[in-house]
Amino acid sequence: MKALALHPKVISLANTLKIDSADAVEGIRKFCADRVRDFLRGDRTVADMQKLQDVLCEKLNLTIHEIWSDADVDNIANSYLSQGEAVFAFLKNDLNSGTYGVLIRLNKHKGSRFYWVAVVDCRGEKQHRRFFTIWHEIVHCITAADQYELPFHRTKISRDLIDPLERVTDLVAGDLAFFDPLFRPILEQQTSVERRLTFESVQKIRQRFCPEASFESTLNACVSRSGFPVILVKADLALKKSEQDAINSPQAQLFPIAPPVARLRVVSTIKNDAARSNSLHIHRNMRVPASSIINSVFYDQKLSRDSATENLSDWSSSDGAALADVEVTVDARKIGDQVVALISPVAATS
Repeated sequence: MKALALHPKVISLANTLKIDSADAVEGIRKFCADRVRDFLRGDRTVADMQKLQDVLCEKLNLTIHEIWSDADVDNIANSYLSQGEAVFAFLKNDLNSGTYGVLIRLNKHKGSRFYWVAVVDCRGEKQHRRFFTIWHEIVHCITAADQYELPFHRTKISRDLIDPLERVTDLVAGDLAFFDPLFRPILEQQTSVERRLTFESVQKIRQRFCPEASFESTLNACVSRSGFPVILVKADLALKKSEQDAINSPQAQLFPIAPPVARLRVVSTIKNDAARSNSLHIHRNMRVPASSIINSVFYDQKLSRDSATENLSDWSSSDGAALADVEVTVDARKIGDQVVALISPVAATS
């Protein structure tokens, strides 16, 4: 996050938006949240995410079109081309296999405010990211609405978020897609009984808050905002960093050696503020202990999910240092080729 905040493109966007903050990323996130609250000032009718989306689209002069078939692409493109919006001639090419959405600034405007069109690709597997893509485009519109002087402007959401501005936009989309005043009361009410986050509670929260949101995005929002300490871990077969570096090294071609064997490791981890306060840590690339239920769920084809009480001291880093002696509850389930696990300290639920 710190490296992202120091990227010239991110700093430039913060300056363009006249954001005065030591951390450009956090400043942009706050700017967008404040702007949404300004849009909603005095509007007490916003009780769900669809209403929030409708209000923001009206305030931003934004129209959202969803693409569910190839015919939809032609129909939308032809409609805007007939209105003199020449940029729509590129729509079919823009919506390639790696692009989820396109934001286009129209030539017409009302006063000093431009009109925008977001085209969200929902064809095939892209439909699973539909909800998040919509909010990604709304964030683009919030941060871009007043800063472009070209006759038209296009932004594209790609599968791989390499551009730093796209990464920041995704962070803000995560904030707004689970708008705190609407999301947090449901989260707190659902977790107050079990006093920890479970996959079952995440699904119930998703159904109550917004069934159109993906399970994965809801899970990430629940983990990051839960008041109870929790770590979200994804495990898959991977090499140690030193092994991967050796494979990537040009010297590996000069001195052929037997390739290293991939082991079950943590490939990503998300922990919330409560986990940090409780010194609850599991580091990326750590090897999953053979005794962990995560290991069992990954390798046992008959076992798609399970839970167990374990101790973090069974985990150790590559230098042999063990984690803290903390009893934890581990809920693990197989999703695709990975195992996803929620890890919470037992003491936090008592």
